[in-house]
Amino acid sequence: MTATNEEVQGSYGRCLKQKGFITRFYELLMEKDPRMPKMFEGTNWTQ
Repeated sequence: MTATNEEVQGSYGRCLKQKGFITRFYELLMEKDPRMPKMFEGTNWTQ
């Protein structure tokens, strides 16, 4: 299954409606696998 740009944007928009969802998602992601923080090392989280 391949998501369209519209579907991805819609999903992201729904995530933004829930305050703190994106932040919590990435917190949990980083906790689940010790390799994750290294993969996002140069990420500008405010962008």
